[in-house]
Amino acid sequence: MSNPTHKPSQLQTINEIGGFLDEARLLAEKEQPVPEQIFKEIAIQALAQINPSKPMGTAFFDAMARTALRPGEDPEDLFRRLEQGEFECPIVSKRFIGNLNCPGGLRGHFFTPVYLVVIRESEKSSGKWFSVDNLPHDTVDHHAERLIPFAVEAFERMGS
Repeated sequence: MSNPTHKPSQLQTINEIGGFLDEARLLAEKEQPVPEQIFKEIAIQALAQINPSKPMGTAFFDAMARTALRPGEDPEDLFRRLEQGEFECPIVSKRFIGNLNCPGGLRGHFFTPVYLVVIRESEKSSGKWFSVDNLPHDTVDHHAERLIPFAVEAFERMGS
């Protein structure tokens, strides 16, 4: 019988992550889809190893949330990163429209400053843009249900 207060050793956790990665690799080699649960288990096991009091570095922030402010950054730094990275095109203008307060989220309380941003698309832009009326089926629920409607409402108020 296992002890519910027993915390697995780092080696056990690394072995579990390795097992999940091996399973994902085998499925990919067979050109079969990798179940979402495998990715969730890898993330859960890996994130459990993080000491929240220590800096994680830019690679961690890039992987987790490209729109999170890094230590010492302000919103202007974030906009520069988005221009050079995710957007790959210049930001023509940006306007703060308000804070989206979501205290009841499954992952915690999110308090998000929201901006309307106008970009100038360029040939090197690799991203794909969607109409808010035709979002992809895999759009993050929080974005589709809260963030995008919040921004659309603000945009519509600006036009009146």
